[in-house]
Amino acid sequence: TAQTLGIEPRLLLASMGEAAGRASLSSGAPGRTPSGGSGPSTSPSAPRQKGAAPSTRRTPALSKREQVLLRGLVWGREFSELLAKIRAQLPPGMGLCDLFEHPSASRWVESLASDPANLSRLREAPETFISGMEPGQVLTTITEALVAQDPLHTVEEFQGAAGTQLRRAWVRFSQHIKQSLAAAEASRDAELQAKLMKEIIDVQRKIQEFTSFYDEAE
Repeated sequence: TAQTLGIEPRLLLASMGEAAGRASLSSGAPGRTPSGGSGPSTSPSAPRQKGAAPSTRRTPALSKREQVLLRGLVWGREFSELLAKIRAQLPPGMGLCDLFEHPSASRWVESLASDPANLSRLREAPETFISGMEPGQVLTTITEALVAQDPLHTVEEFQGAAGTQLRRAWVRFSQHIKQSLAAAEASRDAELQAKLMKEIIDVQRKIQEFTSFYDEAE
């Protein structure tokens, strides 16, 4: 925890305040065009119907399961062993970041996992890993774990969240194979079709095994 490591919670919370201040300044700046000038953009756009609200693409919310995984990752200790087992069960080419579907959470975990020593550094100097983050659910969730005196979740809760996210990662992997299969069918590549069909069957069997195992664990 922050106090155990000699890091005052107020320093971590202060870094959140600094991030919020930066975001506020950037959002409060006058409208700018891609060329850097102020004022409304002059680029052509489709006419908007009267009374229609401008379309905005919202970032998906950080799910409860992802919050549990983030807190466990930051807390470490007993959760680190579980994460190591989960990592070994991920589809080929995937890492811990693929357990997270929230873009910011996935990028942060990918950066953290890029160097095995980062987990130790996170506990020794956590402010260096969150000082540049934008305010939001991800930063709040990480900070909650850093200042906590005790684990915020049980091992069972963590295992259940990890199991569900692991299954979802395998489902996404299966979808990629199906897309490749469709391309193989379009190109009439019978050999590749046979190979991909076998992979899909193997993946479906693995997903079912994970479902049975983690449902029993829960």
